[in-house]
Amino acid sequence: MKLWKKLSFYGFILLSSLRCAVPAKILFLFPVHLPSHYRAFAPLIEELAIRGHQITAYTNVDLKRQKPLQNYKEILVDAPVTPSLKNFNFAEWGNATLFVYMHDLWTILPKFVEEALQTAELQALMHSKESFDLIITETTFGQECLLAFGHKFQAPIINLHPLFVSPFNAQLNGLPHPFSYVPDYRLPFTDRMTFWQRTKNVALGVYELIGGNFYYLPFVQEKLMRKLFRYPGSESLPPLRELMANVSMHFVDSHPMASYVRPYSSNVIGIGGLNVKTTRKDKLPQDLQKFMDEATDGVIYFSFGSFINEKTLPPYLKDVFFETLKGLKQRIIWKWNEEIDGADHILTRAWLPQQEILAHPNCKLFITHGGVNSLMEVISVGVPVLGLPLFADQFFNVAYYEHIGVGLGANTDGLTVTEFGDKINKILQTPSYKENAKRMSTIFHDQPQTSLETAIYWVEYVIRHKDISELSQDQQNMQKKLAPNFRTPENILPWKGLHIELTA
Repeated sequence: MKLWKKLSFYGFILLSSLRCAVPAKILFLFPVHLPSHYRAFAPLIEELAIRGHQITAYTNVDLKRQKPLQNYKEILVDAPVTPSLKNFNFAEWGNATLFVYMHDLWTILPKFVEEALQTAELQALMHSKESFDLIITETTFGQECLLAFGHKFQAPIINLHPLFVSPFNAQLNGLPHPFSYVPDYRLPFTDRMTFWQRTKNVALGVYELIGGNFYYLPFVQEKLMRKLFRYPGSESLPPLRELMANVSMHFVDSHPMASYVRPYSSNVIGIGGLNVKTTRKDKLPQDLQKFMDEATDGVIYFSFGSFINEKTLPPYLKDVFFETLKGLKQRIIWKWNEEIDGADHILTRAWLPQQEILAHPNCKLFITHGGVNSLMEVISVGVPVLGLPLFADQFFNVAYYEHIGVGLGANTDGLTVTEFGDKINKILQTPSYKENAKRMSTIFHDQPQTSLETAIYWVEYVIRHKDISELSQDQQNMQKKLAPNFRTPENILPWKGLHIELTA
């Protein structure tokens, strides 16, 4: 009897640890050239392959892995990165009105998706007879039509959100998005908005809802889907709005310590910090290690991420950066493709091991554009931030880090040497910025699961409950096929039932 109890106990432990014992075939779709988005979620795909799942990845970004990954098949999508995108002036775009910004998102980005879908690689996938148990893809940033692959392969979809869920995407997926205290991620507002800030927040949200519902979805994305998705069975392809309502789960690149509290339904999972290394296995190159070790006044790390370089910044900004950094006593490590003459304390490289640099005890400040991945990495190690936002969610992110007292922000439009230098010195000379950053880092790591463990669990949860894969023309029947307690009825209720309140 005792032996049986022991065997039962150890058997239970073994089964609990396996969770998803049968390897699944997972299709990972990332055909548009958005390097920072792909890198943010790449650790999830790699870990799924390590756990035995068969991964097929279609991507436009070559990560150039040093070691081959078992169970992982990568197909590089040969969609061109146009010169206009490579040399795009992000600083100028960021200073445009938000309505111009929204219009550009609706008109420019879908062209990149169209080019990708016309490549030989994705055309072959579209006509493939292969089967998949799950599709993981990003359907924001002009890529909503990719949801048609869910119908093609009759597979559930996990939708990746590299930024916060927008009002339009929230509405299409039945997710709550109260304008009163949830600031739009394109606005530099906190969750304690003034009346006029709330007015602007509502105006932008309503503009997106009207434009998205009556222009973007039917005349851009739906049209694109009907034009390019031609495969056996595509004649039964449901409307794109219905495909969006049937997404099984949403993974958002956010973390409680990296933004304000907001309501999400049960099928929205925050997995921000996938890119954060929990262990420091990688070491700095010897020259960088020596450069940082010998920095008696500390090191300032300066990087604008993967999209922005010297070609995409206006000349005046480069002059401000050069003049300010040359006059500092701290050593500077700058992700920059050009060498700087007459400044031995400034080290420039086209590529740098960012997390290892930030984790060095002599790193005193991170100057960043405010991309969400960079801010996740810096909060994990507790280094103060000077944010120079240029476009998209960067203004929102930098405003949040100012709000919690771990750094300052500066507007790049009209930035001067004096202002730039003063903000650097203020952060370095005010202990509270460092103290707050360290406190936030401690809270960031105090969680029952890492972001990667959380993401893996929910991926395998969707795989285990395969009945969510079948699509139906009837949205109410479709809702019944989903895992219980994971959806609000918002995206299936008629307008009257959703908005009319009964009063006594």
